[in-house]
Amino acid sequence: MGRRLLRRWLLAPLRERARIEARLDGVEALIEGATWEPLGELLKRACDLPRLLGRVGTGSVRPVDLVSLRRTLEVLPEIADRLASLPRLPDLLAGIHGAFEHAPVGLTQEISRAISDAPPQEVRDGGLIREGYDEALDRLRAEAGALRREIAALEARERTRTGIPTLKVGYNRVLGYFLEVTKAHLAKVPPDWRRRQSLAGSERFITDELARLADRLIQTEAAALAREEELFLKLVEKVAGALPTLARVGEALAELDVLRSLAEVAHTYGYSRPRFNEGSSLTIREGRHPVVERVTDFVPNDLVMAEDVHLAVVTGPNMAGKSVFLRQVALIALLAQVGSFVPAKEAELPILDRIYTRVGASDALAEGISTFMAEMIEAAQIIAGATERSLVILDELGRGTSTHDGMALAWSIAKYLAQKTRCKTLFATHYRELARLAEEVPGVVNLHVAVREWQGEVIFLHRVQPGVAERAYGVEVGRLAGLPLEVLSEAERVLAQLERSAAIPVHRGQQLPLFGQEDHPALAELRRLDPERLSPLEALQCLFRLKRLL
Repeated sequence: MGRRLLRRWLLAPLRERARIEARLDGVEALIEGATWEPLGELLKRACDLPRLLGRVGTGSVRPVDLVSLRRTLEVLPEIADRLASLPRLPDLLAGIHGAFEHAPVGLTQEISRAISDAPPQEVRDGGLIREGYDEALDRLRAEAGALRREIAALEARERTRTGIPTLKVGYNRVLGYFLEVTKAHLAKVPPDWRRRQSLAGSERFITDELARLADRLIQTEAAALAREEELFLKLVEKVAGALPTLARVGEALAELDVLRSLAEVAHTYGYSRPRFNEGSSLTIREGRHPVVERVTDFVPNDLVMAEDVHLAVVTGPNMAGKSVFLRQVALIALLAQVGSFVPAKEAELPILDRIYTRVGASDALAEGISTFMAEMIEAAQIIAGATERSLVILDELGRGTSTHDGMALAWSIAKYLAQKTRCKTLFATHYRELARLAEEVPGVVNLHVAVREWQGEVIFLHRVQPGVAERAYGVEVGRLAGLPLEVLSEAERVLAQLERSAAIPVHRGQQLPLFGQEDHPALAELRRLDPERLSPLEALQCLFRLKRLL
C-alpha cells in the first residue's frame, strides 16, 4: 500500500509549501526518534488494507481476508504506542496516530471470536467459524459428528459380519457414501447389499442403513455450511458498516509506510532536509544522483543559480557525467516537493510548478515521427508550458539533424527560455558555440564537466566547474569503447584534417563564433561607410581599398 502511495506522490508532487513542510516534519521526526526500523517490522504484520477494503466493497471478500483484517487491527495499538514515544509528534504523524486510536476495536474482537485462525480459502469449504460462536451451528456440527460416528460403527459391524478385512466406507460427490469391496472378496458380499459402481479392482455397494445415515449427514452438513455462510455474510456487513473508519486507517498506514521508508533512506544514505525560498534561486551543495550513487563511487557536484540566472549551458565530452548531473538536479527538485529528504549536503530550492525534461533519444515509427521530430515536438511543448516557476532539463537538444540546423535550433530555444520564459534551465550540449549565449544574453552561465589528460589517456573527473569544455574527446571515448586501432587512426586523421580546414585563429579561452567566421574586413568597411556623404573621388578611393581587402 505504501508503494502505491509513494508512486502517486512522485507522479503528483506538491506545490503548497505548508504540505511539503508537513511531510518533511514527519520524516525528520521519525529520523530523530530512530523508529523507522521497529515501525517497519510492525507494518510487515499489517495487510494491504485499501485493497482488502476494495474486495469488501465489491462483495468478493474471502475468509482469509477477515483474518488479515483482524491481524492488522490488532497491530495498530503497538504502532500507535511507537508513534506516541517519539520526542515530538508533528501534525501529520499526529493525524496518523489519531486514525489508529479511532480504529474499530469492537470489530477486531468480533472477528477474533468468529473466524478461526486458519480458515479455508472459500466459504463453501466450511470450517471457518469457531466453535462456541453460534449455538445453532454448534448443534448442527454435533449432530454431524454423531452421524459420522454411526457410519464408522456401521463399517466396523459390516466388516465383522461379512469377514471382509478390507471393507471400508468411502465417499465422493457423485455417489455419496458407499461400501467398497475388493474383487478378491466379492463372494462374501451379503445379498442385501445393492451394487452402485464397478471398478477395475473393486466394487461399490450401498445398504439401506448406510443410505439413511448418509442422507441425514449430507443434510446436516449442508445446513451447517449454510449457517456458516450466513454468519460470515453478517460479519462482512459489519465490516462494510465500518468502511469509512477503516479507509482512514488504511490511508494512515500507507502514509506511515511512505514516511518511514523515506526516513530510512534519508538516514542510511545521508540525505538532508531541503529548504525552500519564495524567490527563484536554486542552490545545491554536493548533490548526488540517488540511483547512480548506489552502484558506483559517486562524485558530488554543486549547482548555484541565483535569482538572475536562468540558463546554465553544460558542456563536456560523452561519459563525463553531463546527463547524470542534469538528472540529479531534476530528481532532487522532485524529491524535495514530494516531501522527501534529498541526496545532497544542502539544498535550497524554489517551489516549482513543473519539471520538464528532454532527455535521451526517442521516436514513434508507427506514427511516422523521427527522433528529431520527437525532439522538436517536446521542445515545443516545453516552450508552450514552461513558466518562470518551472525547471527545464534539456540534454543535447538538436543532435538529430545536421550540425548547423541543430545548433541554430538549440541556440534559439535556449535563448528563448533564458530571455522570454526566464525559467531555470539546464542545457547539456556538445555545441560549444552555445557558450557564447553568456556573452549575449543576461542570466546565462557556462558550466563544464572537467576532464584530465594523463600520459595519452583521458580521465573523467566527473566534476562540474564553471567555464566551457575545451574539447569533445570523441575519439578518446571511442578508444575507451574498444574501437579497432585502424578505425581510431583514421578518425584522428580525418579529425585533424577537418580542424585544419575549419581553423579559425583564436586565443586560448576565446569563444568560437556561432555561425562561422566573424565579418570579413571588407564587410566591416562597407558597414562603416555612409554613401550619401562620399564624394566621387572618395567613393573611388574606397573601392580601391575594398579591392585590396579581398
